[in-house]
Amino acid sequence: MGIPAPTGSTLAAYLNGQERGRITTHAPGQYGSTCIFGKRLKVQPTEEEYTGDAILLIEFYVNGLKADQTSVFHPGAIQSLDLTVSRVPTPEPTPFEEPEPVVALNATPRCGYAPLLVAFADLTSPGAESWLWDFGDGYLSHEQHPSHLYRHTGNYTVNLTVCTVSGCSGLQVPDYIQVIKGTMYVFPGQTNLPKDPDNDGFYEDLNGDGVIRMDDLFLFFSYREWIGENMAENPFDYNLNGRLDLNDIFSLFIEL
Repeated sequence: MGIPAPTGSTLAAYLNGQERGRITTHAPGQYGSTCIFGKRLKVQPTEEEYTGDAILLIEFYVNGLKADQTSVFHPGAIQSLDLTVSRVPTPEPTPFEEPEPVVALNATPRCGYAPLLVAFADLTSPGAESWLWDFGDGYLSHEQHPSHLYRHTGNYTVNLTVCTVSGCSGLQVPDYIQVIKGTMYVFPGQTNLPKDPDNDGFYEDLNGDGVIRMDDLFLFFSYREWIGENMAENPFDYNLNGRLDLNDIFSLFIEL
């Protein structure tokens, strides 16, 4: 046996999807009176719905839930129906799945003279929880927005792998960074081209004699403007601040 509809429940009758009668229960499980003059659920179709030959199916709803039983409309007929509503199973909530990340990145600058300092930015959506950058020159980073120094000329393919709670995704951008070799010139009064003794991309041996010494500091101090007018500044910007200044002399001094 089911549970009787509580007092105050609403029972509605529908024809062709339209409500054509309604009653409120005044006792548990009872929707009408057995008395001849008592209140009952009256079903009244419209003139358009009832033509005399039409068969009208009555559907019942208890508190908005469709009853298992139906009936056929007969003018003037009084029917007694025991209506039930099957228990509607509670639907299981659909588990929410985080979308896989769409990997995107940006870099500034993407082209320049060696050594080139590049700032990378992760633009992945939705936000990632871990990162693996491969800069294409043998160096890696797990930072979200790393900076990387490309010391030598070449075209570099960048890979970014990100992970979220839903999994990992990756993006490879071929030849994303282009590093150009600047032309070197002999400093005024010297006979040899500047050299990079330790192959770190910076030219500390300004007079090209194979040794970093005070003479090189003097040349830098004397010809800073000349460097900017004749050669790319990157190989001589030893502190990577984007300009040639006295701080570069200090950086060069510690190389002695």
